[in-house]
Amino acid sequence: MTGMTRDRPYDATRGERSIALLDYAGPLNTGDSPHSSVASSRNAIKAELAGKLRFNDDCVFHRLGTDTVPDTLVDACTASMGQNAKTSKARNALKKLLAKASKKSERQLEAEIDPEPADTADARDPGSGMKKSKSREKAMYNPLHTIFSFIETFSSTASRPYNRQWVSTGNATLTAPDHPWNFPKVSPDFTLLEITDKTPRQVGFQSERGPHLWRHRSAFIEIKPTNMQGPVPSNNSTVKPIVAQAADYARIHLSARPFQLFSIGLLIFGSRFCVGIFDRDGVTFSPTLDMWVDERMFIRVIRRLTCDMSPAELGQDPTVRVLSDAEAGEVRRRAEATGTHLTGAVDYPTFVVTMGKGVRCWYTLGAPIWTSLSLLGRGTEVWRVCDSADPNRLLVLKSAWRSSDRLAESTLYEGISGKHPGVADYDVGADVVFPGAGDRVISIKNLRDSSCDDARDTPILHRLLTRTYGRPMWEYDSELELLKGFRAALEGHRFLTEQGILHRDISAGNVLLSAAAQPENGHEGFITDIEFAHFSQPSVKAAVTKTIAVAPVVGPSGVLTEPTIRTHTIFYTVSVKRGAAMTGTLQFMAAALLLAIDSNQIITHELHHDLESFVWVFAYSIGMHFVSKGRDRMPEARHRMLRDIFYDNFGQPTLPQILNARGNIFGFLDIDRRLPELFSKPFALLLQSLNTIISRSFVRDPASPQLEPLTYDILFRLLDETIAKLQ
Repeated sequence: MTGMTRDRPYDATRGERSIALLDYAGPLNTGDSPHSSVASSRNAIKAELAGKLRFNDDCVFHRLGTDTVPDTLVDACTASMGQNAKTSKARNALKKLLAKASKKSERQLEAEIDPEPADTADARDPGSGMKKSKSREKAMYNPLHTIFSFIETFSSTASRPYNRQWVSTGNATLTAPDHPWNFPKVSPDFTLLEITDKTPRQVGFQSERGPHLWRHRSAFIEIKPTNMQGPVPSNNSTVKPIVAQAADYARIHLSARPFQLFSIGLLIFGSRFCVGIFDRDGVTFSPTLDMWVDERMFIRVIRRLTCDMSPAELGQDPTVRVLSDAEAGEVRRRAEATGTHLTGAVDYPTFVVTMGKGVRCWYTLGAPIWTSLSLLGRGTEVWRVCDSADPNRLLVLKSAWRSSDRLAESTLYEGISGKHPGVADYDVGADVVFPGAGDRVISIKNLRDSSCDDARDTPILHRLLTRTYGRPMWEYDSELELLKGFRAALEGHRFLTEQGILHRDISAGNVLLSAAAQPENGHEGFITDIEFAHFSQPSVKAAVTKTIAVAPVVGPSGVLTEPTIRTHTIFYTVSVKRGAAMTGTLQFMAAALLLAIDSNQIITHELHHDLESFVWVFAYSIGMHFVSKGRDRMPEARHRMLRDIFYDNFGQPTLPQILNARGNIFGFLDIDRRLPELFSKPFALLLQSLNTIISRSFVRDPASPQLEPLTYDILFRLLDETIAKLQ
């Protein structure tokens, strides 16, 4: 995905910033694929975090407000802990565990734990998910819980604005049942539970078991048994295991807890601790301290997290508010009266969302229809909403982080001339600002203590709303509906290219079917998400125009800028570091672009690359349709075969594996040969034709031209012939 630029070649040899494969929130990245695992996800996270870690930063304690905890309370709690039999016993137990674990090396300790949970292992190998014991960490749970509880509940007369409790979740399954995709089945050692009528306080130490909701958790704790297992590496190129684990939990927390801007993790390793704040631009860690030597600061941290910090201080978006049950019930009733289908459970919270200023606001309707599983990057959330002033006015709201060096997506939409039913109909958009702070935008730089952060480029929270309602392409009810929706979206793409706008990020998340029960002809599908489109002409109103030096930057699905000095509107691209984790868009990227990345070649992203991506989205939609809906329509053995074929082609977690899948002569477009009972004869012929065309595009030398580049005429001819036969 890239930003607006003039025509420049795609250089896979350059790039500065990695974008996680996990940014695509589909099932191929959530642990549902037999090719995916916790270990591979964390290896990807390690690559993604390279250069994005800040250590020993006092600003973290400042953001936590540890200095606001009264000295008198800290003094009294410190003295009382030293005299209390239970806390003294807990401290001694932790010291013994540390002494015993310290006899082993860090490598030996990490090797004791297999990070692959049994329930995410390859279903075709029942023994592959056997999990070794985390006995050292689990032995720390009870004594730590004793200490947490003592600090949290100390002094019944002290002010306590918020009611939270640290609970052990190392044996639990934290879930997000209303999440759009199958969810990673990993859980931190402790999580900070919001105490409500629905989530009551635990009495005594209990290790939670069974499913529990991530969205009820405000923060988390990750534990290691020795001091040597802390986050600070011996060299800048290393990302320690505790950092990768905590970042994994943070990205899940950000995905499952709606409108969460950052995630706070307390890391305890042996007798030492530090606090990490995980946001869309990396991780900032506090100085490392000792729980017993720096006991007063440990008390301040626990007390602030459990009792004092506001939801906004813990990362909740200050421009969003959860409606009461009565308010939410009224919103749902009004929405359902319009015939709107609400996603998610009945008790899923309803939010009122603003831009931070102005009078307009919107109510969310059900669970999000899309949410990113990445830590860094855009962190996209997509919601069905209604206008608070007109409940009958249904819209789609997208909330995502954009680079401050790139034009806002709303500005790009405003640069499109005219409208087309095959392109999402833009309504309004803006950068989100802090309420009551004028035009001060919500950015990572502003969320961090800006006096401690001199970063020039920073992610900015941006929202936009479109009037076009859609649903995933794989939710089609008939072959004809899929074909018409796909054709309408392709027409929308042609409408943009005729204006010199090349989308360059065609994926399953932004090629959608209409949500209308009986859409008009040409309205059956559409494309959305033009944030990284290429404009061949600088036709969009620009933020800045001046003479600058333009550095080369490479985008994961497109173009490389050449180093030069020129006077023009400033346009930048998101970049990908070869060998690091890649965006999920790679699953749909044209083979020539994948090969360019793999072999450090330079090519130009052209129209036929987008069209090839359309074909891969088409194939993915067919596979996902039968994987998700076909279990009751075919014998289990046939469904298992389909699922294996689907994941062999779309569940690969690394670039080399994706390339191998593309080069397989029996790719997914050959599915009609192996499962002919799933398709009508005209549809099977279409798949065969697409398979023939696509196979010609897989040339191992990415600098070589395609034998027959895809064109609109080729695709429209095949689609129209098939539609005519099916009608």
